[in-house]
Amino acid sequence: MARVNVAEYLTEIAGATVSTISDNNYIEFELTPDRYVNPKLAATIGLFVCEALTNAIKYAHPTGVSGKIWISAEVAGSVFRVSVTDDGIGLPENFEPDQATSTGLVVMKALAAQSGGSVEFQGLPIGFRVCLDLPLAIVEAIA
Repeated sequence: MARVNVAEYLTEIAGATVSTISDNNYIEFELTPDRYVNPKLAATIGLFVCEALTNAIKYAHPTGVSGKIWISAEVAGSVFRVSVTDDGIGLPENFEPDQATSTGLVVMKALAAQSGGSVEFQGLPIGFRVCLDLPLAIVEAIA
């Protein structure tokens, strides 16, 4: 069965997404280099990261100031967590993730659901983080 290296794949996805939308953002990676997933799960993770990056680039710094975006993929307990974090303006005061109807957030929730995972939106003191948590059982790891 074919396997996709998560770190290499997300590096490519992030580079292509950022260069297409903006050259004003700096991306830092914290990726687990030895994690491999099947191609279907890789596509789900890639779409999720692309959507999260697009939202960060569009909304984190509305004044056009340069910002940082961090992408992380790691094992956290019994889940494989992929997160995208920015250092922007954060969430609106009245943001309710369960009530969100924007296309990007709906797509991220659907991607999580179809892969048996969950999505979490976190407002931070500075910035915003969105996490895709996938059951570790469906993620293939090579030691």
